[in-house]
Amino acid sequence: MDIIITSSMSKINNNDSHYSKDQIEMIIIISKVLSSMSIASFFLIVILFWFFKGNRSIHLELVLWYSMSEFILAITSFFPYDPDHEIIWCSIQALMMTWFQIASQLWTCIIGYTAFISVIKTNHIESNRARYRLIFLAIGFLSSGGLASMYI
Repeated sequence: MDIIITSSMSKINNNDSHYSKDQIEMIIIISKVLSSMSIASFFLIVILFWFFKGNRSIHLELVLWYSMSEFILAITSFFPYDPDHEIIWCSIQALMMTWFQIASQLWTCIIGYTAFISVIKTNHIESNRARYRLIFLAIGFLSSGGLASMYI
């Protein structure tokens, strides 16, 4: 077992991967292009939230928080890539990617929960908006950070 781990670690350290350098660069470019589209979508949601004050509700606010977690996740693709020297950047990127991927999944569940509760109990979420905002922010960002720190 130790021999397998050691040999796989030497492959990683020698940059002996299944992909060529050109293929890795193409993957990075595609990731940056798609992340740029996600960042642009975030700014569109922020503009819509900011300028259309009459449409602001707890539901649109939850979409804003969800898009913020996706925005931060997209930013991680712009971190520098140097497999030989950038161990700190890689660790920060791994933590942030794990944190905000979990946060995005939790925000999706929260949005689904509020949609369900809004159908069952009319105006329940809106009448308890401040309380639910704190609960949802704690679930969406704080608990996902705790889960992400366990994976890293």
